[in-house]
Amino acid sequence: MERDVFKDHVATYEKVNDNLETLQWKKPGSSMYGIWFVRQYSTVMIFGDCGDAIFQWNWEPEFNLAWVAGCDDGYILGKCQASAHGREPYTWDAQTAREELRKLFADEEEFENLGFSEDIEEKFEERFGWDSMSSKFEWDMWCHDNAYEVFGDDWYEFVGSPGKRLDAGVELQLKGLRRAVAQLKEKENAEIQSDADSSGADPRGGESADGESGTSVG
Repeated sequence: MERDVFKDHVATYEKVNDNLETLQWKKPGSSMYGIWFVRQYSTVMIFGDCGDAIFQWNWEPEFNLAWVAGCDDGYILGKCQASAHGREPYTWDAQTAREELRKLFADEEEFENLGFSEDIEEKFEERFGWDSMSSKFEWDMWCHDNAYEVFGDDWYEFVGSPGKRLDAGVELQLKGLRRAVAQLKEKENAEIQSDADSSGADPRGGESADGESGTSVG
């Protein structure tokens, strides 16, 4: 079972104004796996124990951290401007790449659907395809020189990017953002319920004047 590195984290949110908000996601008294999110206009800056990254959007009418948290990973990653791996926040694993390609070679139905011949794996081995998968650079060079002859015109659609993995730090950043926003929403809902049970209380909960912290993101 995957260890929950965020189980003791507490979200602290501040909306400075419509164009600036901050979100701290960390365990009280510790910076381990702590993440800080800063949204200024349509740029989201992330830094902390899980690495640093910058994501940038064109202007959105309802843009805020809660809105970003509701987007899928693929869309968010397409907005990456900087990370430990540049604008492409991915790593490459040789063992995983080999396993994925072996699985692909073993899929006879997929081979038939794509019109490949049965000797395609033999061609791959003859051109030292397996040997090239010792590093991302060597694999890219092999594909440049051999993929068209071995796999055909649509080789990239067939082979894709075996071994490509989202950087672990960026993956934690996205998970942390969603967990933090969810926690704040749960707290806000609890406050609303508490206010509903108490006469004279403000039913809107924690978000107050500009510059003050609260529980409502956005």
